[in-house]
Amino acid sequence: MTFLRNIRLYLWPPARTGLPLNLSASALTSLKTLHAQKEWSDYQNLLDSAINLYAEQLLASDSDAEVHRLRGIILGLRKAGTLVTELIRQQDYEDARKHTITTGAAERDTDRSADLYGTRYGRRHGSEAGSIS
Repeated sequence: MTFLRNIRLYLWPPARTGLPLNLSASALTSLKTLHAQKEWSDYQNLLDSAINLYAEQLLASDSDAEVHRLRGIILGLRKAGTLVTELIRQQDYEDARKHTITTGAAERDTDRSADLYGTRYGRRHGSEAGSIS
């Protein structure tokens, strides 16, 4: 039994940090700094040139194995070019969503859940809250 428990614990997914790909906050900050550098566009241009080179080889390839290998290389290079941007966008989206949730909860009317909107007992329909006519 302990053997199966050890295998289960080994295969159990690691605890999520709340950041994409379980990155640390400092790693994500470093990636944002790297992305903001002016040399980032040079890196993107280099990847585009490499993709074009492999695409030309792909068009000239005769064997199926070579086609699959080149397609994998092109896909990996494309993902390398977009991964940092995707991570930053995902984290910015999560930060904005958390901000909206926390500010929305603070501004929410506390007695609103007790109102029966759209009925004659609600504030919006009747003249005063909870009035029965």
